[in-house]
This record gives sequence, structure tokens and C-alpha cells, in this order.
Amino acid sequence: MPMNLKKKIVMLLLSVILLSDVVHVEGKSLNYFYGHNHFYGYGQDMSEVNYPDEGMKIVVISQDIEDLATILEHLSSDAQIVFFDPLLDTPEEVIEKIVTISKLENREISILAFLGQGQEQGMWIGNQLIHLYNLSNFTAAFTSLKQVLAEGAYLYFYGSYFQDAEEGGTFLNTLAQLLDAKVYTSVNITGRDGDWVLEIGSHPEAYAEILDSEALSTAYYYNL
Repeated sequence: MPMNLKKKIVMLLLSVILLSDVVHVEGKSLNYFYGHNHFYGYGQDMSEVNYPDEGMKIVVISQDIEDLATILEHLSSDAQIVFFDPLLDTPEEVIEKIVTISKLENREISILAFLGQGQEQGMWIGNQLIHLYNLSNFTAAFTSLKQVLAEGAYLYFYGSYFQDAEEGGTFLNTLAQLLDAKVYTSVNITGRDGDWVLEIGSHPEAYAEILDSEALSTAYYYNL
């Protein structure tokens, strides 16, 4: 699709996002819903990825992210977008939205990505920072999420980053075991002062991208 047309579509989406939960573009519908200590993943050949079949792709985005239009422009065209309020929505409420979407569509989720404000050694889901030392407080919510994840599902956290190898490895592997999923995040800032690559993960294999990390590295002028 030509870049100028893509930009027009993104602006159209933004202009109607407050008016409708479902936006139809060229016959497609984009849905918006409000409200082991080893690291793996560096520069691997994407042809090695075993993509889950027929599953949903969901991107969960904090409403306070800068330049949302550029983010949306470079997301996978078949992704469904869930927005959350970083002040009001609890992690349990955000996860409940995701689970509800999967059940309404009667489809499991193959790729689930979170985009939130950057934080070292943890991740924001809704209005709480989730890290190694409070992860057990959200076991019930993550167990509910596990029920709608496809076999071999990918889970991405853009904005969080782990420079402490031991703590980061423990966190990713604990969450991966809890969800029976492949969990990936970064070792540095996501955005202008870093990159859009998820360098570390719970599994020794490449991950299936849901956004154009190469394009965002030059098109996005902010940090998550």
C-alpha cells in the first residue's frame, strides 16, 4: 500500500475512533476497545519463526503514548487494538477486556503485544507496574488470560526493559511458564533513544513481529 494512502487511513481511523468501536477499511475491520536466567532473541532470521495458525493478533496500547498515529500506521494490518487508561484501568480490567474479545470472536490469541510507558525491570499493564516481586499478585488474571492463548502464543512487552540479566531472565521465564507462552521484551529503551527490537525472550527462537520495527526506528520521534 502506498505510504500516503496508509497515512490517510491512519488519520481516518483517528478521526472516528471516538465514534465507533469498529472501523471498516477496504473490506477489513479494525477493532478498537477502550476503557533459567538466559536471554535469547538477538538478530535471528525471521524465516525460522513458526507462526501460530489462525489466531488473533491483539495490540494493547496505553492511551498516554505520544504520536499514536505513527504507531498505528506501522502495526500489522490484521491486528485488533485495545486501549487502556493508565490511570483508571487495573491490570485485571485490562486482561478481562482481552479475554472478552477472544471469547466474543470465538478465536484464540496467537500474538499479544503491550505498548506502554517505558519502565526498567517491569511492565505497565493498566495502572500498575508488574515486576518480579509482585507478579504472584496477578496469578488469577494471568491464569484467565492463559485460557484464551493459542498453543505457542507470543507475548510482547514494548516499553519495558531489563538490564539486570538475572532478574529479567527469572521474570520472563516465570511469566512464560504461567501463561504457557513465549514472552519477549527489550534490554534498552523502546523508541528514539533505543530501538524497536525485542532482544530478549523466554525461548531460544526468533519472534513473529506485529509491528514494523525498522520503519518505526526512523519514523517515531519519542520514547515509550
